[in-house]
Amino acid sequence: MRIFRNALTLLLSTALLMSFHSLADELEGKWIGNIEIGTQLVPVVFNITASKDELKSTMDSPMQGATDIPIESVSVNGNKIVFDIAVAAARYEAVKDGDSLVGTWKQSGQSFALEVTKQTDQTITTKTPQPPRKLNRPQEPKPPFDYTSKEVSFLNSMDGIELSGTLTLPEKPVAAVVLVSGSGPQDRNQLFMGHKTFWVLADFLSNHNVAVLRFDDRGVGKSQGVFENSTSYDFSEDVSAGIEFLNSMPELAGIRLGIIGHSEGGLIAPVTANTNTNVDFIVLMSGPSQSGLFVSENQMKKILLSNGLTQEAAIAGSEITAELNKAVIENANTPYAELRTILLAAYSKKWDSLSQDVKQQIKQLGGGTLPEQRIQMLTGNWYKTFLTHKPTNYLAKLDIPVLALFGEKDVQVSAYEHHELMRETLINGHQHSESLVLEGHNHLFQRSETGAMTEYQHIEETLSPVLLEKVKTWILAAK
Repeated sequence: MRIFRNALTLLLSTALLMSFHSLADELEGKWIGNIEIGTQLVPVVFNITASKDELKSTMDSPMQGATDIPIESVSVNGNKIVFDIAVAAARYEAVKDGDSLVGTWKQSGQSFALEVTKQTDQTITTKTPQPPRKLNRPQEPKPPFDYTSKEVSFLNSMDGIELSGTLTLPEKPVAAVVLVSGSGPQDRNQLFMGHKTFWVLADFLSNHNVAVLRFDDRGVGKSQGVFENSTSYDFSEDVSAGIEFLNSMPELAGIRLGIIGHSEGGLIAPVTANTNTNVDFIVLMSGPSQSGLFVSENQMKKILLSNGLTQEAAIAGSEITAELNKAVIENANTPYAELRTILLAAYSKKWDSLSQDVKQQIKQLGGGTLPEQRIQMLTGNWYKTFLTHKPTNYLAKLDIPVLALFGEKDVQVSAYEHHELMRETLINGHQHSESLVLEGHNHLFQRSETGAMTEYQHIEETLSPVLLEKVKTWILAAK
């Protein structure tokens, strides 16, 4: 019996080894795809090499300008491949489907669909992985603090979910705010590209007598609920619950309550202020004034230009987005399977009309196909709602002070295509409302060279002192 077992084990091991070598040969190469975070595309590249008995890989993040990021291990179990990226505390689990790997990117308690496609026309060059450069974030708060910081939770009674966050409470607060993050699942610090934007903002404001509530988005961190398929209006309910929580605190009785929203948060804040009478003021950091339809198409063009593509290629990318948006809007109530077919046909038709030069440029950033994760984003409740949302419908009704700030070099919410409409919309509102463009600032309100998203990680500054001082001064003066 033992001999039989040993023989069976040997046969199984041999079969598995043969299977491994077959799959390893197919996996060797460069694989490119995009993680979809709201309307934002985050390109990733896996560089896989195969040796006699193992797979190795590094990863590139073109948006961050990072190459040869070490991947601790690449394991294969049947048709399943798992990449462990220890330096980013991330994991990519996928299955091979033809020339694609289809799976899920997991990081910081969040999950994103990710499909990567093999690039058969490029040569793999094996390099020695370099250790990641330690990020310097000099503004990150360090104890001791001159305010109280405590974990809190509050209830969104409409949806029956408990949200968790951190409240920074000065000894003598003169105002209190709720911070609202941008698109995609965000933690309470709005951690992005190594920057803890909301922690830096909360620390600064609380050092100047403003209490700050920052919280994990629903379904993120310690907050309950499901993020996927929630809309901006659902998130507005969460923010409103945060305002009610602040309003119930004896320590904050009688002081002004406000909202500071960044990016999509700047879309959500006016919605909340229209429904919650306890909101006394709002600050919009790169909050859009144009429709979601305009934002998505303009954003694609600006991002492609900032990544070095020609004007022709950038316009083509924007036109592809426009065709997909049109299909989504015209078929809003179409069942998923049918809408998926319509979207694939729309993409293919537009792609086939492009020149080879334009195609090659767009392929460098992972374009050329319509991945499953992008289809899921396009057909989701959030995106359908975002496309048809018109911020001016809410901004025009406000009779409270509004401060709208834009970054001159912002490539995600383009300053001069949102600032003027914002200013015109607010001009008939509260006398202390204003819209300003901060020169040299990007979407994250860092002082930057070009505003390109590839700069975000490499800039040590998390938030410009110009931005911080303006927000603080305005809040303390707003009546």
